[in-house]
Amino acid sequence: LERYDREFAFRLKVADSAVRGTRPPIVEPVYLGTECDLCDWYPVCEPQLENDASTAFSSWRPSTREWLALRRLGVRTVDQLARLSPTEAFWDRYMAEVGKAHRARFRLTEGIEKAAMVMRGVQLEVLPGTDPAPPAADVEVDFDMENDASGHVYLWGARVSTNQDESTATYRSFVRWDVMTDETERAVAQEFKNWLLAEHQKAAAAGRSFAAFHHSGIELRKIRDILDTDPSDLPVTFVDTCAYAVRTYRSVGGHGLKFLARAAGFEWRDEDPSGLSSLEWLSRSQDTSDEVEQNKLRRRILEYNEDDTAATAALRDFGSKSTRRLR
Repeated sequence: LERYDREFAFRLKVADSAVRGTRPPIVEPVYLGTECDLCDWYPVCEPQLENDASTAFSSWRPSTREWLALRRLGVRTVDQLARLSPTEAFWDRYMAEVGKAHRARFRLTEGIEKAAMVMRGVQLEVLPGTDPAPPAADVEVDFDMENDASGHVYLWGARVSTNQDESTATYRSFVRWDVMTDETERAVAQEFKNWLLAEHQKAAAAGRSFAAFHHSGIELRKIRDILDTDPSDLPVTFVDTCAYAVRTYRSVGGHGLKFLARAAGFEWRDEDPSGLSSLEWLSRSQDTSDEVEQNKLRRRILEYNEDDTAATAALRDFGSKSTRRLR
């Protein structure tokens, strides 16, 4: 209770100082990503954060305490962070400020590297000593799923290409548009699984290698949960392109598919491509009685899903081109 009273009194002091226009202010803003982006008062802070290191990149999100430690040690801008070459004396002072923060030394080292990328105008770079060549196969399936607001997967989309030839790529969807139940979710997932196994068998019969690519582990978890099937028991080789990217690239914006694919030169057709948006499109398509509008929304979902599958292929293609450049 004493700590609460002290902290709350400090906040009242900060508010009173702001009202009075005290200079210099008692506190200065620190950018905290989504928390700031969703704050109605961010326009007040934004001018003070111009070129502040805390706004430079999203994939290394330090704590407020870590940012304040850097400021106390004279590191305020992206340029200063990029040029920082910590001595042991600096590390001693920094660690004394941040305490026993988990992996604090590693986190700051990563932050310095990423700040240097920002200053060079680079979003994605190959990690030192890493071969960016992505896994590949004669027949490649990039797949992605979409779920509704209740968590039921209503759509599995797959993009098939052969011999790394984009001109051969075709898209296939397995979908239910009505409100989902456990039974319909299993049915559509089973259709996708049966199709995938048939494609694998067809490739094997032709003497071709086969691999299925997904970004992050959610698709395999859904197969396991919905069908009570361990994907590792299937004859298909599954490759997580997110895990591949984490091993291969340093990224100023993290390793989510949207950022990585765009950094690799890919762009979605939709003006607002996101899983959250697709939930809204699905809900509207189920609520409307206008058949034209319904078909428009469904087509928008399918195109978004198709672009997601094409994005994983684009990321792998970027890796192949990077390999050729390095050689």
